[in-house]
Amino acid sequence: MLVAAVAVVAAFFTACTSKTADTKAEAMTVDSLERVLPSSVGDTVEVEGLLARVCAKTGKKACMVNPDSSFTLRLTAAPEFTFAPELAGKNVTVKGIVREDSLTNEVLAAMVASYVEAPDSLKTGACPNGSCCSAACEDTAAFAARIQELYNRLDARKLADGKEYVSVYTIETVACDAK
Repeated sequence: MLVAAVAVVAAFFTACTSKTADTKAEAMTVDSLERVLPSSVGDTVEVEGLLARVCAKTGKKACMVNPDSSFTLRLTAAPEFTFAPELAGKNVTVKGIVREDSLTNEVLAAMVASYVEAPDSLKTGACPNGSCCSAACEDTAAFAARIQELYNRLDARKLADGKEYVSVYTIETVACDAK
């Protein structure tokens, strides 16, 4: 009976003191998250930073940047969430799940084909003032530059470690609060 009681207390203590494997306890900066993105896929995180842009068309995409704007973190809204346009340009805390997309030559070629087939109205910077982070709102030059950058990253990765894909990380966002 004593052993059973000790086991129950130990189980309770363990349950109350361990954090779940998929949750990071405290808000991170964009820079600190960038350093751990590959090992954080599937984790729920909170990230603090500047919400640089929000898609004015749908509110379903946004971008956070680090203080020197050298790294952009793409955010996609979970199905039940939308980014408020007035949060663009403000420091915010975003909560969501880290997702990874593996881009291969085939995936990039499909992205190009999809863009080519899209109506011209979407290829003219449909979101005002560059307020969107998605290819659907990029003009042809911006899209071509982004695709070329991804092809360059893919080529560099093949040379460095033989892998035939590059990873692109996003946060599937469920909450975004201004500071």
